Amino acid sequence: MSDTVFTVSTSVAQFIVNDMLTITVGPDKRPFHVHKPLLLHQSRFLSRAFERESFKVVNNTLHLKDIDPAIFELFLEWVYRRTLDPPSIKQDSIDSRGLFSMSRVYRGTVHPFPAISEDVLEEAYAAEAPYHELYYLAERWSIDALKNVIIDKIREFHHRAKVCIDPDFIIAGYINTSRGSPLRKYLAVCAVFHVFDQIHDKGLVRDSIGHLAKGGESLPVDLIKDMLAGRVLKCIDNPNTGLGSHPDSSVMDKYSRCIYHVHQGGQTCED
Repeated sequence: MSDTVFTVSTSVAQFIVNDMLTITVGPDKRPFHVHKPLLLHQSRFLSRAFERESFKVVNNTLHLKDIDPAIFELFLEWVYRRTLDPPSIKQDSIDSRGLFSMSRVYRGTVHPFPAISEDVLEEAYAAEAPYHELYYLAERWSIDALKNVIIDKIREFHHRAKVCIDPDFIIAGYINTSRGSPLRKYLAVCAVFHVFDQIHDKGLVRDSIGHLAKGGESLPVDLIKDMLAGRVLKCIDNPNTGLGSHPDSSVMDKYSRCIYHVHQGGQTCED
């Protein structure tokens, strides 16, 4: 069998070799080598920033000091693959009911799951945390397609794990996103479930809301407003939203995925 020779067009070869940008990330300036046209294609914010020379590029090197290198690496995974692997924890944390059972949040007759160790719980939170940080970056850089992927992966993790989001993520999400963010919409629904669970245990709305602020800090005003909004309660009661007994207990079809997505021109996931 003769050897097969693959050729690359001149334009593609020039793209591969000549259009590389070095980005150093974080205080230690960890270097990443990125195809600049591909990077700018993903974000109008980045493209405009380069056009207006808002970023200081010296010797074809850009420094992003306020971004965690691990988060930027996850971002590049999406840039080149257009998808992300969902958060995961070790195989030995899996049981027959799902990835693991989180009785600290859901107790009693609502979710009669056995207790799990704090180590497993913290491992799960640590696995999920980078995806929230990446969402904040995607919102900051106006990358709607990435936000849609991230929210799907977070919800898939919650669905498989039979777990609701940690209250710390809820508060941080409101601090790091803007009004109207789809992530806020999801976090508000999760917050209501936390409150309902506490009411089931204690019967006090005041103590239930206070449970969300574990460290004693004040809850964001926008979070409280969204929790009280009728649209959140309607979302919980609607069987088509993929919520059920906790925010992601049901299989997420195209419709239920789309309720936390951003689409241009009124499109949906079914278009």
